[in-house]
Amino acid sequence: MCRQVGIILGRKRRRSGETDVLLDVFTEMLVRSEAGGPHATGVAVLRDDGRHAVAKRPVPARTFTGTSAFLDAVARFDDRATALIGHTRWRTVGSEQNNRNNHPIRAGRIIGTHNGTIYNADELFRRFGLARAAEVDSELLFRLADAAVRDRLLDAKAFLSLVSSCRGQISAAMADAGAPGRVVVLKGNKPLELRYSRRYRAVAYATDGTVLDEAIAAGCGNRHDWRPMVVHPMTMLVFRHEDVFSPEAHRLRFVAQPRECATVQEEVTS
Repeated sequence: MCRQVGIILGRKRRRSGETDVLLDVFTEMLVRSEAGGPHATGVAVLRDDGRHAVAKRPVPARTFTGTSAFLDAVARFDDRATALIGHTRWRTVGSEQNNRNNHPIRAGRIIGTHNGTIYNADELFRRFGLARAAEVDSELLFRLADAAVRDRLLDAKAFLSLVSSCRGQISAAMADAGAPGRVVVLKGNKPLELRYSRRYRAVAYATDGTVLDEAIAAGCGNRHDWRPMVVHPMTMLVFRHEDVFSPEAHRLRFVAQPRECATVQEEVTS
């Protein structure tokens, strides 16, 4: 199972050292998620001025966090940052040696990560006439999001309508590089836990809640103000940089299908 981690930032004039603490929490989450995705690791940093960086490699997280690719990417994490997005990948559809299969995935304007499998991805690529750069099924989700951009913003209703055709398992996080102050989180039928801190004006998320809590304790100490943000399955949240604690909530609908219900052919190809 792949694992996702990230921090969504609200607008705040941060004190010296705050970004260092948040980066420590993020790095701890990424490294502690290695067991759930040892084949590839990646990160994206988005800023409110539209500048962003994506770095990924077919190596485990402990190795990746020591590379120049990781260090160069997170060097963009400063007061202007709106989100840190991370992913550790377990090889499924598409070799990790083709870096386009690894996450975060860039599809047009959209940069995102996904945990799960979309069993009818090939069919939907054809049905909607979408471009495709890699073999991994996850790319479909971000191509659908890119197709739903209207007037330079991701149109939530249009995106939800397109996602409703998907069959499989979906939890994801994504942002529009052209509108980096909005981060979309999908908690579908794969695990995703969220925590929020008023002190840091931030929301952190991870596939594994234990990883999330241990990383926060490691980065912030045991006396901190991070608290659970309760999000029910099959929910899409749209976070805004201006007011990160009041995301728009939408009902997420798709054909939620556990892995054991996949057809024999799908099992073979994945």
